[in-house]
Amino acid sequence: MFVDFSASGGWLPHLLVDPFVVFPGTEDAQIVDGGLQQALDRLAGEAAEYDAADDKRGWAGALTDFAGVAVQLGLYDVAERSLTAVLTEADFTRLDDDVVAEARMTLANLYCATGHGEVAEKDLRAHLGRYPDESFQAATFRESLGVLYAESQREHLAIPELRAAIRIYQKLGESVRLLEAQASLAWVLLATGDDAVGSELLFAVRAQFVQMRRPERVAACDYNWANFLVNQGRFDEADEYFAAAATGLTAAGMHHQLANLQWNRVRRLKAEAQRWDGIDRDLQRELRRDAADTAISALIAGEYERLQFDDVGRRINWMRHLSDRTTGQVPGSGVTGF
Repeated sequence: MFVDFSASGGWLPHLLVDPFVVFPGTEDAQIVDGGLQQALDRLAGEAAEYDAADDKRGWAGALTDFAGVAVQLGLYDVAERSLTAVLTEADFTRLDDDVVAEARMTLANLYCATGHGEVAEKDLRAHLGRYPDESFQAATFRESLGVLYAESQREHLAIPELRAAIRIYQKLGESVRLLEAQASLAWVLLATGDDAVGSELLFAVRAQFVQMRRPERVAACDYNWANFLVNQGRFDEADEYFAAAATGLTAAGMHHQLANLQWNRVRRLKAEAQRWDGIDRDLQRELRRDAADTAISALIAGEYERLQFDDVGRRINWMRHLSDRTTGQVPGSGVTGF
């Protein structure tokens, strides 16, 4: 989603640029104190042990959870290869339905995270029809669809999907998944102008994640709230939440998200610079210099991420995914250059 900055800094729709999206995943049960790398290592070991014992069901479950953590760490190529292995095995071995559903959903979420939203939407819709309407699997697919719709600026489709997922999670007592779906709904509500409800929900969820000792989830809330503050023109407050989010992301080992955060800060700096146009030229130049420096670091980080893909085509697609950053333009805003 993108920021449409106005000269006055007032609120406009589609406020969340590169929002921190939390996709659903059963691997959450494996994470303590935001220890994503530790969970990844532990799950890799479990998958190897099951494989050595020729326990295909255990192997598929551990490898699917491993892939879910890998996605959170930005290890997309590793995750994709793991999920493909599980789904290929499912063609020959009777695996648990829950594991197969999780693998399909996680792969679709991965496609969404790497710029293949059309493929992700097609897969999610196709797989949703395989499960009963009130099932846990249906809720996870609806939640993922809601996030995908929101990212593609179709909030009118996102909200009912997220509300449906929330209702099912509440009915099933899935407390962690409920919080994640509520966090996604909160930033969609903020993006559509329902500030009071969206902010109340976001901070209620954030407080729960603090109690659960999940810094990566707290960081997601801080990150998206910072974007909201930018669009309100509350730049100093936004900087505080960007800093808090960066601390949480670093603590969780989610360094790949820092590039997205930095790009949001570029837009924040450009928005404030635009506000001072014709009023304080010196301050405007300083803000633009800061924006340029921040943009360079964000672009370097994004460029580095493409190297994880072995396939040349996937590397090219990754750079297309980040194409708005190389044009020097804030989509939809008319703001170009520094």
